[in-house]
Amino acid sequence: MEEIFLGRIEKHLEANAVMGRSQDGLVRLKSCSSNLISFYNRVTNLDDLGKPTVIFLDFSKVFDTVFHNILLDKMSGTQLDNSVIQWVSKWLSGQAQIVKGVTSGWRLVTIGLAQGSILSPVLFNVFIKDLEAGLKEILSFPMALSKEKVLFP
Repeated sequence: MEEIFLGRIEKHLEANAVMGRSQDGLVRLKSCSSNLISFYNRVTNLDDLGKPTVIFLDFSKVFDTVFHNILLDKMSGTQLDNSVIQWVSKWLSGQAQIVKGVTSGWRLVTIGLAQGSILSPVLFNVFIKDLEAGLKEILSFPMALSKEKVLFP
């Protein structure tokens, strides 16, 4: 069932150019390495211009940080078919966990994507799709005063 919905989501995202051009990570037939090299070049260009270039991005345990309600809102914003969003909502709400070695009962999970699921990478990409615009704004802000080089045309 996940494969069916994965296909529908990927087809919609591609047909409607929902994802940014620079989104290469967790995308079929693309590479994180090419994206990292491009990002590195942009940051070193800032450094060459004497601009502050301290940037920290921590993507450790990224699937654990996805808030379900925000993900579903972002999915709605992509104009994805409502039946797909409803199915993903039910898929997310059906997840529970228990902590081993501690006296606890099963708890519903409201944050995070299932590790190992084929849906998790594409859902994570939807969750961070606006990150590119935010980074462009942050990285290009110092460039607004400079006509020497434009990092993000």
